[in-house]
Amino acid sequence: MSRPARKISEARAGRDRRSEIVERATALFAEAGVANVSMSDIAEAVGIQKPSLYHFFPSKEDLLREVLLPVVDQPYAELRAIAKSQADPAAKLADGMVALGRAFGRYRSGMEILVREKLERHLSTRSYGEIMREKAAYTDLWRRILREGVATGRFAPLDDKITAFAIIGSLNWMYAWFDPRGELSGEEVARRIASCVLAGLLAGRPRSSLRWLPAGPVRRRRKPARRLA
Repeated sequence: MSRPARKISEARAGRDRRSEIVERATALFAEAGVANVSMSDIAEAVGIQKPSLYHFFPSKEDLLREVLLPVVDQPYAELRAIAKSQADPAAKLADGMVALGRAFGRYRSGMEILVREKLERHLSTRSYGEIMREKAAYTDLWRRILREGVATGRFAPLDDKITAFAIIGSLNWMYAWFDPRGELSGEEVARRIASCVLAGLLAGRPRSSLRWLPAGPVRRRRKPARRLA
């Protein structure tokens, strides 16, 4: 084998090993929790020596960041493209939910880590801040779609912040019950949830048919004053 060909082969093997490490680490983090998995555990699962693992990832935090990268970046990138499109707001909402469902189908364990773990305990302030900013930007895209729906008369008046959190939350818990090997794909599950959400958001439904809604302005209960000893 020529020297250039050997270098290409070695580089390909390195990428394959790196991908294997990320895959095994993702499974271990999801199963046992990030705090309960050591670099030694990951090296053993991959079948390499611990020093070899550090050759690919200098720290456990670096490896965790690699695990989280696709589950943070991909849903945001897909929703951003959907939000910028010329589609109807209702179609944007459904497409966005399907995109998030697809992420659960592709990266179920990674999504579980993102949703379940208290990442501030395992990441540096800088790394954690980057993830939180991207999550906030993701939520802002949902709010933008919802406001557009109200502005065009497609959606009934709503609280875009609470509704955005409700939409994201309705799908985030898929990690607890969704089985990628089951009868329905992540996309189809999300599509069915989206149909339920849209049934409540679309304008034109008589208010009387939604009897759980308050008839007038919501009055927030005041917290009782604290009594001083």
